[in-house]
Amino acid sequence: MLGANGMIKYSDFQYSGIENLKEGDQIEEFDISGTIKITAYAFNKEVVMNKLRNIIKEGLLTNVESILDIDENSFSIVNEIWREENPFRIKATAQVNVSYIQNFLSDKNNYVEKLKYQIAGLPVDEAEKLLINTGKISNVDIEVTPFFIKNISKIVDNIRFEIK
Repeated sequence: MLGANGMIKYSDFQYSGIENLKEGDQIEEFDISGTIKITAYAFNKEVVMNKLRNIIKEGLLTNVESILDIDENSFSIVNEIWREENPFRIKATAQVNVSYIQNFLSDKNNYVEKLKYQIAGLPVDEAEKLLINTGKISNVDIEVTPFFIKNISKIVDNIRFEIK
Protein backbone atom coordinates (compact mmCIF):
# COMPACT_ATOMS: atom_id res chain seq x y z
CA MET A 1 0.00 0.00 0.00
CA LEU A 2 1.06 3.52 -0.66
CA GLY A 3 1.80 5.37 2.56
CA ALA A 4 1.98 8.86 1.07
CA ASN A 5 -0.05 11.71 2.51
CA GLY A 6 -3.79 11.04 2.30
CA MET A 7 -3.45 7.76 0.41
CA ILE A 8 -4.99 5.75 3.24
CA LYS A 9 -8.48 6.90 4.23
CA TYR A 10 -10.46 5.86 7.28
CA SER A 11 -14.23 6.35 7.40
CA ASP A 12 -17.51 4.97 8.75
CA PHE A 13 -16.10 4.15 12.19
CA GLN A 14 -18.79 2.50 14.31
CA TYR A 15 -18.40 0.85 17.69
CA SER A 16 -20.59 -0.74 20.34
CA GLY A 17 -20.24 -2.23 23.78
CA ILE A 18 -19.94 0.82 25.99
CA GLU A 19 -23.43 2.27 25.59
CA ASN A 20 -24.36 1.54 29.22
CA LEU A 21 -21.24 3.10 30.70
CA LYS A 22 -21.33 6.58 32.17
CA GLU A 23 -18.48 8.95 32.80
CA GLY A 24 -16.84 8.09 36.10
CA ASP A 25 -17.97 4.41 36.11
CA GLN A 26 -15.30 2.09 37.43
CA ILE A 27 -15.24 -1.38 35.91
CA GLU A 28 -12.56 -4.04 35.70
CA GLU A 29 -13.15 -5.03 32.11
CA PHE A 30 -15.43 -4.41 29.19
CA ASP A 31 -15.87 -5.57 25.62
CA ILE A 32 -15.94 -3.17 22.72
CA SER A 33 -16.40 -4.05 19.08
CA GLY A 34 -16.41 -1.95 15.99
CA THR A 35 -16.02 -1.60 12.27
CA ILE A 36 -14.09 0.85 10.16
CA LYS A 37 -13.86 1.33 6.42
CA ILE A 38 -10.28 1.66 5.15
CA THR A 39 -9.63 2.80 1.59
CA ALA A 40 -6.05 2.63 0.35
CA TYR A 41 -4.23 3.01 -2.92
CA ALA A 42 -2.41 -0.23 -3.71
CA PHE A 43 0.04 -0.91 -6.50
CA ASN A 44 2.40 -3.59 -7.75
CA LYS A 45 5.79 -2.45 -6.45
CA GLU A 46 7.68 -4.68 -8.90
CA VAL A 47 5.97 -3.01 -11.89
CA VAL A 48 6.85 0.44 -10.53
CA MET A 49 10.44 -0.65 -9.78
CA ASN A 50 10.82 -2.00 -13.35
CA LYS A 51 9.62 1.36 -14.69
CA LEU A 52 12.12 3.19 -12.44
CA ARG A 53 14.94 0.84 -13.51
CA ASN A 54 14.19 1.59 -17.18
CA ILE A 55 14.13 5.35 -16.55
CA ILE A 56 17.46 5.12 -14.70
CA LYS A 57 19.06 3.02 -17.46
CA GLU A 58 17.82 5.39 -20.18
CA GLY A 59 19.50 8.29 -18.35
CA LEU A 60 22.94 6.65 -18.23
CA LEU A 61 25.69 7.78 -20.56
CA THR A 62 26.63 4.79 -22.76
CA ASN A 63 30.11 3.38 -22.04
CA VAL A 64 30.62 6.09 -19.42
CA GLU A 65 28.22 5.33 -16.54
CA SER A 66 27.08 2.04 -15.07
CA ILE A 67 24.77 1.08 -12.21
CA LEU A 68 26.30 -0.43 -9.09
CA ASP A 69 23.11 -0.80 -7.02
CA ILE A 70 19.46 0.18 -6.92
CA ASP A 71 18.25 0.17 -3.30
CA GLU A 72 14.66 -1.03 -3.59
CA ASN A 73 14.15 -0.52 0.15
CA SER A 74 14.60 3.23 -0.34
CA PHE A 75 11.57 3.43 -2.67
CA SER A 76 9.23 6.28 -1.76
CA ILE A 77 6.52 8.46 -3.24
CA VAL A 78 7.84 12.01 -3.33
CA ASN A 79 5.13 14.18 -4.81
CA GLU A 80 1.48 13.77 -5.71
CA ILE A 81 0.78 15.37 -9.09
CA TRP A 82 -2.98 14.81 -9.31
CA ARG A 83 -5.72 12.71 -7.72
CA GLU A 84 -9.18 11.49 -8.68
CA GLU A 85 -11.63 10.39 -6.01
CA ASN A 86 -14.00 8.24 -8.06
CA PRO A 87 -12.42 5.98 -9.23
CA PHE A 88 -9.63 6.49 -6.69
CA ARG A 89 -6.49 7.15 -8.79
CA ILE A 90 -3.37 9.23 -8.38
CA LYS A 91 -0.38 10.28 -10.44
CA ALA A 92 2.76 10.77 -8.38
CA THR A 93 6.53 10.90 -8.63
CA ALA A 94 8.61 8.15 -7.05
CA GLN A 95 12.25 7.97 -6.09
CA VAL A 96 14.80 5.33 -5.22
CA ASN A 97 18.46 5.57 -4.18
CA VAL A 98 20.88 4.52 -6.92
CA SER A 99 24.64 4.01 -6.75
CA TYR A 100 26.51 4.21 -10.02
CA ILE A 101 30.00 4.81 -11.26
CA GLN A 102 31.20 7.14 -13.97
CA ASN A 103 34.32 6.59 -16.02
CA PHE A 104 35.68 10.14 -16.17
CA LEU A 105 38.73 8.97 -18.13
CA SER A 106 36.77 7.53 -21.07
CA ASP A 107 37.38 9.19 -24.43
CA LYS A 108 33.59 9.27 -24.89
CA ASN A 109 33.10 11.24 -21.67
CA ASN A 110 32.96 14.99 -22.28
CA TYR A 111 31.56 15.62 -18.80
CA VAL A 112 34.90 16.82 -17.41
CA GLU A 113 35.29 19.23 -20.32
CA LYS A 114 31.82 20.67 -19.63
CA LEU A 115 32.75 21.13 -15.97
CA LYS A 116 35.87 23.08 -16.94
CA TYR A 117 33.74 25.55 -18.90
CA GLN A 118 31.29 25.87 -15.99
CA ILE A 119 33.95 26.75 -13.40
CA ALA A 120 36.26 28.87 -15.62
CA GLY A 121 36.72 32.31 -14.04
CA LEU A 122 34.70 31.53 -10.89
CA PRO A 123 35.94 32.23 -7.37
CA VAL A 124 37.42 29.04 -5.85
CA ASP A 125 34.71 28.63 -3.17
CA GLU A 126 31.93 29.07 -5.74
CA ALA A 127 33.58 26.54 -8.09
CA GLU A 128 33.84 24.01 -5.23
CA LYS A 129 30.12 24.40 -4.45
CA LEU A 130 29.20 24.04 -8.12
CA LEU A 131 31.24 20.83 -8.50
CA ILE A 132 29.86 19.26 -5.30
CA ASN A 133 26.28 20.12 -6.32
CA THR A 134 26.57 18.21 -9.61
CA GLY A 135 25.67 15.05 -7.69
CA LYS A 136 28.43 13.12 -9.44
CA ILE A 137 31.36 14.43 -7.36
CA SER A 138 31.71 13.74 -3.65
CA ASN A 139 34.94 15.56 -2.78
CA VAL A 140 36.64 18.63 -4.24
CA ASP A 141 40.04 20.15 -3.50
CA ILE A 142 40.95 23.07 -5.75
CA GLU A 143 44.55 24.26 -5.91
CA VAL A 144 45.27 27.54 -7.68
CA THR A 145 48.77 28.80 -8.41
CA PRO A 146 50.12 31.22 -7.55
CA PHE A 147 48.54 30.92 -4.08
CA PHE A 148 47.25 34.51 -3.90
CA ILE A 149 44.92 34.07 -6.92
CA LYS A 150 41.32 33.63 -5.72
CA ASN A 151 39.63 32.69 -9.01
CA ILE A 152 39.84 29.71 -11.34
CA SER A 153 41.63 30.42 -14.62
CA LYS A 154 39.43 31.73 -17.42
CA ILE A 155 41.52 29.68 -19.87
CA VAL A 156 39.92 26.23 -19.99
CA ASP A 157 43.15 24.56 -21.18
CA ASN A 158 44.80 25.67 -17.92
CA ILE A 159 42.24 23.78 -15.79
CA ARG A 160 43.21 20.22 -14.91
CA PHE A 161 41.16 17.65 -13.02
CA GLU A 162 42.73 14.87 -11.00
CA ILE A 163 40.34 11.94 -10.55
CA LYS A 164 40.82 9.99 -7.33
